[in-house]
Amino acid sequence: MAEKIAPKNVAPKNSAKPGTQDATGAKPEKVKRIEYPGLLDAEKKPVKLDAVPADFDPKKHKPLSRKNFAKESTWLLIKAGHAEELAKKYRAMAVTADQVGGGANAGKAKKLVAMQKRMAELEAQLRAELGDDAVNTLKGSLAPAETKTEEKAAS
Repeated sequence: MAEKIAPKNVAPKNSAKPGTQDATGAKPEKVKRIEYPGLLDAEKKPVKLDAVPADFDPKKHKPLSRKNFAKESTWLLIKAGHAEELAKKYRAMAVTADQVGGGANAGKAKKLVAMQKRMAELEAQLRAELGDDAVNTLKGSLAPAETKTEEKAAS
């Protein structure tokens, strides 16, 4: 009998999606978040906050709750700010999805839109640092060379 040959486009069994597991299959250790130390004073009594502290890190500290704030309105305004940020993000995603439409190439089109946005940001940054003339010269030097057929068509 003939031997079975594995297709070339199949990943080996010991590989994993980037960021989820290493090559051996072990998941990376999850960073354990700690309580924010400013919630207790020197005598270990609870302290009520008036705003989110500047040194609060959501990746390092456990989330703050309603009971950590002196006023309920402060907590609700903070939550409203987070909700507004999420709403902005989802509106931008909806505009992008509307631009690219659906279909088989929607993922590639979304990547293209993201790259174009990033290129526009970098160009604006360069214009602020170098000036318009330098950026225009740079863009001209990076443009693809015209072919002879294009030159003939232009004349």
